Amino acid sequence: MNRNYVSGRNAEYSVVKILKEQGAVIAQRTAGSHSLIDVVALMPDGTVRLIQVKKDSSPLHLEELAKLPRAQNVSIELWHYQDRKWVIYT
Repeated sequence: MNRNYVSGRNAEYSVVKILKEQGAVIAQRTAGSHSLIDVVALMPDGTVRLIQVKKDSSPLHLEELAKLPRAQNVSIELWHYQDRKWVIYT
């Protein structure tokens, strides 16, 4: 398996785990979607979190994410793992 794919997949699983620890009702990878969104989560307050996950020096797609339409209860986020910690852009 491609090393970059495995690294990215593991990062996505890490985000899913964190979201579940934060109380997400559902947290799921969008495996195979080939879209900007890598993880979808439904939080107990009804908020839907759409998350792009990046690791290390991967290019960030902040401009593309900013263009996505937003509903009132939807959060679009980019989680970037760098220097052994998650940086979250909203």
